[in-house]
Amino acid sequence: MKIILTQLVKAPKHKVYFVFTDFQNIPKNLAHVHHIDFFEGGAQPIVGMRMRETRSTFGKTTSEVLHLNKVDAPHSFEITSHSRGVTYNKRYRFEEKDGHTHVTLALEAFPKTRPGKTLVFLRGSLFRKNLVGALNKDLLDFKKATEKS
Repeated sequence: MKIILTQLVKAPKHKVYFVFTDFQNIPKNLAHVHHIDFFEGGAQPIVGMRMRETRSTFGKTTSEVLHLNKVDAPHSFEITSHSRGVTYNKRYRFEEKDGHTHVTLALEAFPKTRPGKTLVFLRGSLFRKNLVGALNKDLLDFKKATEKS
């Protein structure tokens, strides 16, 4: 499954990139994220960095370990996580035009286990709808945090 979302942020690319990769402040910037714990790499946006994100998802509190796999500052970065038998790759891309930044979020979900395949394929449309809603909420929260700073 692949989802591509976009958001226009009224700020220059370097500022938008900074807010999106300011992992220490994600709980302040995203309403559904409660806490971030850092492992390898500390809080700096460098390849190999790992963090545990605790958030509210679909009415439940969940924790996932996120791996920062690729960084091309201030143009893009990629995060991978694993949950319920599914591997998720999220790639954020930032393109500036006329002082504003177009943010593109591309998420790909790869089911790795039978429960993961059930989640993605058999419950696909409902799962996709809920996932798109959560991702759009995160993008809107990032937009608001960037534009107010």
